[in-house]
Amino acid sequence: MKGYRKTALASLLCLIAAALSLSTIPLIQVDKHGPGMYIAAGVFWGGMLLGLAFFVLASVKFRKHRATAYERKLVRRQPLPGALTFRLRADRLALDGIIAAGLVRIGTVLRFHWAPDYLMFPILSTTMIAFALHCFLDGRNHQVYEKLKEGMKNGSK
Repeated sequence: MKGYRKTALASLLCLIAAALSLSTIPLIQVDKHGPGMYIAAGVFWGGMLLGLAFFVLASVKFRKHRATAYERKLVRRQPLPGALTFRLRADRLALDGIIAAGLVRIGTVLRFHWAPDYLMFPILSTTMIAFALHCFLDGRNHQVYEKLKEGMKNGSK
């Protein structure tokens, strides 16, 4: 399970780096074709691709543990992907609220042009980070990881 934790954390950090690179765009947009824009684009796409690759790798590494958790009925099978499920915990609901507020803000700004462009990038970045955290914390792999970790603390294997 240690390999899963490191790989999942690497995935999360890459996705956060990609999201944070969006916040730098208004700062480096003085020269639109300067090296700063290419660096920001490289960090964004590199972070997205590496984050997704680490996510798939973590899921493949954790497949055996997931099957064990299903057999022991520690976690129930869900028809939806873990990222589309919601758990009623305060920290998870706060992330979902940030995502909802960000999507509403992005939609209204795009429709009615209510904010300058330099405010859109931090809003988009915050929404992306909240969504990445939501997918990580509410995802099926993390739910199984928490249950198995709890079982190890209680003495069962």
